Amino acid sequence: MNRLSLATWNINSVRLRIDRVIAFLKREKPEILCLQEIKCLDDQFPRKAFEAAGYKYIHLSGQKGMHGVAIVSKLPIKPLDTPGLCRHGHARCAAVEVAGFEVQNLYVPAGADIPDPAVNEKFAHKLDFVERMHDFYAARAAKRSALPLLVAGGRALGIKQGRHLAFKQPDHPYFKDRPAAPPLSNLFCTLLDHLDVPVKTFADSTGRIAELS
Repeated sequence: MNRLSLATWNINSVRLRIDRVIAFLKREKPEILCLQEIKCLDDQFPRKAFEAAGYKYIHLSGQKGMHGVAIVSKLPIKPLDTPGLCRHGHARCAAVEVAGFEVQNLYVPAGADIPDPAVNEKFAHKLDFVERMHDFYAARAAKRSALPLLVAGGRALGIKQGRHLAFKQPDHPYFKDRPAAPPLSNLFCTLLDHLDVPVKTFADSTGRIAELS
């Protein structure tokens, strides 16, 4: 299998931080950089700065003032169709074929603070996005002819600390008399299990989600 060096960065406005991004690229020299929250339209992206740094191949999914993802590469890329993960049509996904891999760059909805889809539409959106991820990657895993897949993204999935499903604010009325929810990293392990990737535990995971098995 080919080797590929890839970096991912939730940049929170690429135009405001372009000097830092270029400095990082010159120092670390990844072949691919995936950016989330570029917060600009395609024609506003600082393309010339990346090209001058040796990243001549650029694939964008931009949006005015919010969201937006970018894949920049030293190697030739072929844009691919993206999975329909966002029910609101936000610019949250980009995909390319590069060096024998499929690279997907995702900006998962953050979900805000209250982990109750009944009262927090943003959290409902996040859960819907993740459920669509599960369905898409389970179907993709069944296609044995598919390219090796690399999925990049920022911190919004909450895998490291299971922030949303394990989030606890004792003083908030939502949490009164409710049992502790399982960590969101359980979902990540379940996704890997469906992709036939062996994993016993990840971050603070406690097991698979039986309802998705």
